[in-house]
Amino acid sequence: MKVRAGKSGIGNARLPRATARYRRSPLRELPRGRKEPKVASLFQDESGMTTMAMAISIFISIALIFTSAQVYRVNSAAAEIQEVADACALAAENEVAEFVTAVNICDATLLSMTLLAGTLYGIGLVAACVPLAAPISEKCIELATKTMDARERAHASMVQKLDELQRWLPFLASANALGVAQANNEGAFRADYLAIAELVPASGESVGDVSAESLAVVGKDIEEEAGEVREKAQEADEAAKRASEAKLRAFMADCGAEPGYCMSERARSLCGLNDSSNPLYSSVDAWSFDVGLKRIKAYYAKRLATWTLTGSNVEQKADSVLRKRFYQYALDELADAYVHEEEGSFEASIPSLYRNTAEMKRTRLYTEAVYPVTQSGELWYMHAWSGCPNARGAVRMGSVSEMDNGGFAICSECRFSVSSLGKVASASTSIANGFEHHYQTFREALEEYEAERSISDPLSQMVKDELSPLIDSLRSALSDVASRRLQAQPPGRDGCVALVVDLQANNADTGFENLFVANGQTLGTRVAVAGALIIGDETEAGESSISTILEKVFPQEGFLGSVAALAGNLWTGLLRSYEQGQTALMDAVEGGLSSFSTNTSSGLGAWARDMLSSMMETIGLQPSDVRSKKPILVNTARVVSYDGGRFAVTFRDVKQQGLASSMSSGLISGVASKVSEVVRNALSSTEVSICEVELPFLNGTYTIEWALPEHIANTAGGAIDRALSALIGTVESSFGIRVWQ
Repeated sequence: MKVRAGKSGIGNARLPRATARYRRSPLRELPRGRKEPKVASLFQDESGMTTMAMAISIFISIALIFTSAQVYRVNSAAAEIQEVADACALAAENEVAEFVTAVNICDATLLSMTLLAGTLYGIGLVAACVPLAAPISEKCIELATKTMDARERAHASMVQKLDELQRWLPFLASANALGVAQANNEGAFRADYLAIAELVPASGESVGDVSAESLAVVGKDIEEEAGEVREKAQEADEAAKRASEAKLRAFMADCGAEPGYCMSERARSLCGLNDSSNPLYSSVDAWSFDVGLKRIKAYYAKRLATWTLTGSNVEQKADSVLRKRFYQYALDELADAYVHEEEGSFEASIPSLYRNTAEMKRTRLYTEAVYPVTQSGELWYMHAWSGCPNARGAVRMGSVSEMDNGGFAICSECRFSVSSLGKVASASTSIANGFEHHYQTFREALEEYEAERSISDPLSQMVKDELSPLIDSLRSALSDVASRRLQAQPPGRDGCVALVVDLQANNADTGFENLFVANGQTLGTRVAVAGALIIGDETEAGESSISTILEKVFPQEGFLGSVAALAGNLWTGLLRSYEQGQTALMDAVEGGLSSFSTNTSSGLGAWARDMLSSMMETIGLQPSDVRSKKPILVNTARVVSYDGGRFAVTFRDVKQQGLASSMSSGLISGVASKVSEVVRNALSSTEVSICEVELPFLNGTYTIEWALPEHIANTAGGAIDRALSALIGTVESSFGIRVWQ
């Protein structure tokens, strides 16, 4: 380097070969009194740095700055391929995540259709027990059968298409990785990226056969027997309705008419029967026939216990005595009376107290010889009781039947005759202010109730006997089908490895030409690998797949009728059960059952409702994992560590060799040469239809599709082959050294 003259006046003087500054040896001593000689310096004088030193320092600093900048640019360009490799790995594994999401959507659809068909069958059976809901029963069972048919068609399409898509996944992963790589070709250093991706493991497992044949068999049985169930349930309900009407009449006669005339009011007014023996009920549902029977027994016991002889003359006193005999007779007759009522059965026995003389003749009172008989001359007399003045000197005791046969004259005092005993109950039975009037109404209603129950109860039991095995079979079929689900076990479920090469050779000073850094150097071929796998995203709402289905379906024009609305709302709730499990299932079922009244006179509606609800509770539906799947970057060693396939074994072996030799070329070419054969069928569309789902309660159908990256259709197998060949060919010719990290 030459230094031109400046203001210092040194001119072209050459720098001394030795150092410009005098160095004193530590062993040498100057003579006493002699001073250190001064040596002229090119870079330093008495006042500090020279202009020449300043210029050279600036020049060197600038050269170092430009050199550092160029080194940074080159290193950045060289490192950029790793970022591209990371992006390619994520893009490739994202196809696996999309496939898992597609399987979840199909599984949710299939499960909801299975549960919908089973629930509609169940609701159809419940509605069959409710005469007013018979049309709902027929429509629900019809919709259930159509849903089952649609479910089986969807299932066949889903399994076939999803298994086919699994075979496409390796191609789609590499194609997506290649598309991402080529999208990064533009930059400060133009690149020519090629990439392939290997999924680990390289092959998947079938999503599984979850046919609902067992549910279809149960559905056919329900279709065949539902008509007979509806017929018997209607007959049972009609009889039960008549029984309910009879029970209401009995209730009104006993205490329901309070404060008007009824047995409770008459018992309180006529003999002061206390509240404990004379309770009041405001509702027939809380009341029973046994309440009335107990009241009757308490009434006659109280009347007999509090009886006293009344009347202003003998005839009136005779009537009082005969009424006492009636009370005793009634109490004796009621001794064996009973009411036995249980679920499904009713038995009762309450005696009919006579209402007139004709009926009295059919009782034991007619033949009882308890009346004094006297004789006066040629005439015979029978008296009401021994207290009659004319009964003194009675020769024997006679019966009313004797008097009825003739030969007796009427006593002038007691006026006792055959009709005297008959009319004791006649008056109180004929008019509303008599206790026996309401007693007779109560008893007649009870007999009618018992007769109708004898019709209703056996029919109800027949319905239960037919429904119970059907619901049990429905439970078994639903439990079986609900426990078998579509399983996503695709290629790449353990991750993927992306292999990227940049074939573009760029001048090192491209876009940065300057005089401080030597030019003519070339940035050569670069390679990189990256690994990725999919995980569940805890931060995202799990309803994404369910919402996707609902958004596709419910923009439709609506449901086809009221029963279709029931099915549609039911299906919406059952979709939620995919992520919420048993709780959402029960909410949906209860919502469907509440869409119509299950109240029936026979009680079959409530019984069937409870039966279905209890059955559905035993399904034990577990929530599914609905977390959104997303790819994350991981070390490639983790991806291949759990796989025993040829690719993983080769990758581990070659990686060990690369670590030993610190050469990247052997690693990349070795891995690339072992990439398995994949499906290379060119795709003509970016949307793949998995299946069309047809729900019978909706207008039209909805389609489950898998959206592919837009560049997939243009990325044919030839591009994959080119990327593979480039990795094997160009990397082998590369001599760059890079320590594996």
